[in-house]
Amino acid sequence: NEETAQSSNSQVSVTLPSYYMENMVFQRNQPLVVKGTVKFAHASKQIDASKLSATLAQGKMTASATAKIAKNGSFTCTLNAQKASLKPYSLQVKYDGKVVTELAKVYVGDVFVAAGQSNMELNYTQYYSSGDDSNWNWGGGLISRSDLPKLLTDANVHFVVADHNVDNTDFPLIDANKTSGWLTADSTNSQHLSYLAQQFAMQLRAKRTNIPIGIIQTSWGGTAISRHVQGGDIYANHIAPLTGFRVAGVLWY
Repeated sequence: NEETAQSSNSQVSVTLPSYYMENMVFQRNQPLVVKGTVKFAHASKQIDASKLSATLAQGKMTASATAKIAKNGSFTCTLNAQKASLKPYSLQVKYDGKVVTELAKVYVGDVFVAAGQSNMELNYTQYYSSGDDSNWNWGGGLISRSDLPKLLTDANVHFVVADHNVDNTDFPLIDANKTSGWLTADSTNSQHLSYLAQQFAMQLRAKRTNIPIGIIQTSWGGTAISRHVQGGDIYANHIAPLTGFRVAGVLWY
């Protein structure tokens, strides 16, 4: 689930959180945090924090920050806030001037966490893609597939969906995100995204056409609320890994 890259010159490896992937969206007008773990291939060497940095670039514009590193190898680079842009940025993590890992396309816009249970999670893939209409337990048989909202198609909406998995402490991803990074909303990808989140993103995009939207979907149908709040297993695996990552808000249903 993790993005790892290694420079053959420095023998330094950097591991980013699982959701730091191509097409990800960072929150505009807030400090932009790049975090992860760093180590040498040879454990005897010590990482020099002054040599580790993250750089966000778009054309001639660049923003960089030197890392702060803990004894366990975890690091944080806090870059200055950026304005929203429909054009992609590139994100590089460098050690001693050499690129160790890179995300070729990332965006800056408004990011929302879509949390809760089945009312929020409701999406085509999990709820409507199999069985005939009579098997649906939504709407008491009053609706059919033809009544479902049209899937969101917008090249400026990107999203990541947490898998139903609490077996690790990193943010677990559905298979589609594992293979493709943050998904761009289209008639295929949006089948994985909450219908409510789609409608929400659609309204935001109509009001502010120059701002990309990012959705982090953490909802899980049929779960107790206690699992989603501090101390619960869903919190530990779906929310705690987002610590330090700025968002515009949280949707709960």
